[in-house]
Amino acid sequence: IILGLLLFAGASFQQIGIQYTQAGNAGFITSLYIVFIPIIGMFFKRKTGLLIWVAIFIAIVGFMLMSLDLNSLKLSFGDILVFIGSIFWALHVSFIESYASLNKSIALACIQFMVAGILSLLFTLPTESFSFEAIQMAWIPIAYAGIFSIGIAFTLQIYAQRFVPANIAGILFSSEALFALLGGIIILDETLTLKQWLGALLILSAILLVQLFQTYNIKNKLIIKEQQ
Repeated sequence: IILGLLLFAGASFQQIGIQYTQAGNAGFITSLYIVFIPIIGMFFKRKTGLLIWVAIFIAIVGFMLMSLDLNSLKLSFGDILVFIGSIFWALHVSFIESYASLNKSIALACIQFMVAGILSLLFTLPTESFSFEAIQMAWIPIAYAGIFSIGIAFTLQIYAQRFVPANIAGILFSSEALFALLGGIIILDETLTLKQWLGALLILSAILLVQLFQTYNIKNKLIIKEQQ
C-alpha cells in the first residue's frame, strides 16, 4: 500500500509539474532523486560509500548538461512540484529495498498498481472529463505505457532490488535518460549538441563506476568466504 501511495504521489507531482515548466528543467529536477535516495537511506541506517557519492555527482552533472539551458534557467511553480515528485520517487525506491526481501515481487507490484490506480481514478473523476473517442485514438501509447513502462518495468524493478541496494539502483535508473536520447535519435530523427553528448558520456561513466564498485564488492565477499 505504501509503495502504491508513493508511486501515485511521484507520478502525479511530476506530471502536473511538467505542465508548468520546461521539459529540460523537469528532466533534471526529477533526476535529483538519485541524490535523495542515499540521504533517505541514512534514516534506514544504510551506508553510502564515497565512490557512490562520486558517481552520483558525475551523473547529476551529466543530467545538467543534457537537460538544462543555463541561459534561461529560472525556478517556477512547476519546478517545485516536480521537485516534490522527485522526493516521492526517491522514497519509492528506498521502500522497495525494504520490501523486496519478502520475495513476493509479483504480489507487491500488483498491490502497488492497484493502490496507485484507485487513487488516480479518485482524483481524476472530479477534475477531468473522459472521452472514449480520445482513448480509442490513443490506445496504442496507452497500452504500451501500461504494459511495458508500468507493468513490466516496475515489476522487474521490485524483483531486481532484492539484489541491488537502493543508492546503486538510483544511479542505474539514470540510464533512462540515455535510452530516451537513443530513442529520440532513432525514432524521432533528433540530433544532439556536443554538450548533450558530453552529458550522456558522464552518465554512462557514473553507471560504469557503480558496476565496477559492485564487482569489487562481490569479489571481496567471495574472498572472505573462501578464507573462512
